[in-house]
Parts: sequence; structure tokens; C-alpha cells
Amino acid sequence: MLVGVWKILPAGQEPALLQVDLPAPVLELDQASSYLPSGAYTTFRTYQGNKALDLHGHLRRLVNSANEIGIPMKVNQALIRQRIRQVIKLCGVKQDFLDLRFRLILDLENEPGVIFIVAEPFTPLPKEYYSTGVNTISCTLKRQQPTAKLTRFIEQASSLRVTLLPGVNEALMVDDQGCILEGLSSNFFAVKASELHTAGEKVLMGITRSLMIESARRLKIRIHLQPVLLTEMNEIDEAFITSSSRGILPVAKIDQQRIGSGDPGKITQQLEREFKTVIQEKLKII
Repeated sequence: MLVGVWKILPAGQEPALLQVDLPAPVLELDQASSYLPSGAYTTFRTYQGNKALDLHGHLRRLVNSANEIGIPMKVNQALIRQRIRQVIKLCGVKQDFLDLRFRLILDLENEPGVIFIVAEPFTPLPKEYYSTGVNTISCTLKRQQPTAKLTRFIEQASSLRVTLLPGVNEALMVDDQGCILEGLSSNFFAVKASELHTAGEKVLMGITRSLMIESARRLKIRIHLQPVLLTEMNEIDEAFITSSSRGILPVAKIDQQRIGSGDPGKITQQLEREFKTVIQEKLKII
């Protein structure tokens, strides 16, 4: 299935969902996003066909991102949920797959307030990524407004992502002080002396990030909302990144330097197990 794009029309208009024809076939959400108006966005996946994690939080983030740049917005959450369910049904008729990866874009440019739904089949990462960890690199790319999730950053990130060497899963953004903040599409966590460290500001507060922090608190793991320095890699015992499509993904290397033993550590594995429990508890039908 190629990426599908729909425009949500106001309640009472027909058709309720207007399929958007892009200039060319696309296979990735980022590519599809480049053809749509600039705005705020959020990305999530479905579970068991018609369930999602904290969809309310995702929709609230659209509004918050718009507010952060001085464009007050409201969204009709009930209507958006209804239209997402329609897209799930449409995609399910055409293809025999279970889950989808969604991106919602709140237009802040052409028709402020209009919502676009972008959907593609969800493809899990290979299992060996979770058993061996992935390689990452550091970069100096910065978000202009870290607390707002805006599509204009997608183009910047995509330009860097296409330069990543094979085998590199993510680029980690490092600030002028050498602090590891977050990935291009993920949040970053480090484990030092069995305690968790992650940036508490100048980063996007990801939905998966918040659920991971809840998992850590359940396990009574101490959390420091302070980033680690790139120069402190020798002191890091474990590291991982989080996102809606990755879940908790262990990091084996940063810039070719091995993290700890190079294998997913005990704390990371404990958090992965607890996170799966949290997911099952918090999944809700869309």
C-alpha cells in the first residue's frame, strides 16, 4: 500500500473525507508531508487494528504546538476520531494488514484549522534491533522551537536522514554545550549507575517518552531530567531511544563508540517489559 492522504471536511459536508491526490506516488509519511501545507503534526500507530495510545494527548499536542507559535487553535476531537476510524476501515478493505502508522497535520498555512490524515501500513523494526541494539550518530541540527512539533522540521530532518550511513538508525541532536537532547524522531535516555537521565527541556515531550517515564517510576528507577554530555559516553552504562513506532529501542553505539557492553542492559530490558505492560493497560479503541 502506498501512503494515503485524506482531508477532513467540516461536519455535515460531503464527502466527510476528501482523498488528496499527491503529485507523485509516495511510500513514506515524511515524503507525503512535504506535499501538504505547513503546520503542526503528530505521529502515532495503531495496535490490534483499531486501538491507540493516548490519542487525546496526540490531538492536544496539535493544539499546543499551534499555540506555541502564536496561532490559537481548537480541534474537534470526536470528529477526528470518527474520521480516523473511517480511514482504518478504508485501508482494511484494500489490504490485509493489521496496523497503521498515522500522521495528523493541522494546517497553519493555507486553511488554518483543517486537518489532514496521512496513513501507511505499520512495519515493525526487525526483532534483532531490540536484541542487539542499534547504531546512532550525533549531529548539530537544532529545532527552532523545541516545544512545538512543526512540519517545517521534517524537511530539515529528512535532509540529514538521507545522509545516514547504512546501519545507522538515528541521529542524536547535540546542543552547543555538548548535551545529547533527542533524536530526529525520538527521545533519548541514558542509564548511569542504574539511574535514568534524559533532557527535561529544549526537547519535544513525546507521548511514548511520558509512558516510558511512567514505566520507570513504577519500577522505582530514579529519573534525572538532565541530559548527559556527549563527552560522558564512557560513563554511560546503557542508552535507548523512544518513539511511537520504535517503542523502547536499545542503543549499542553513538558515533561508533560502544555504550557499556554494547548489548541491551538490565535496566533497558526491565523498562521494555514494563512498557509493554503499560501499553496493554492504556490502549483504547479509537
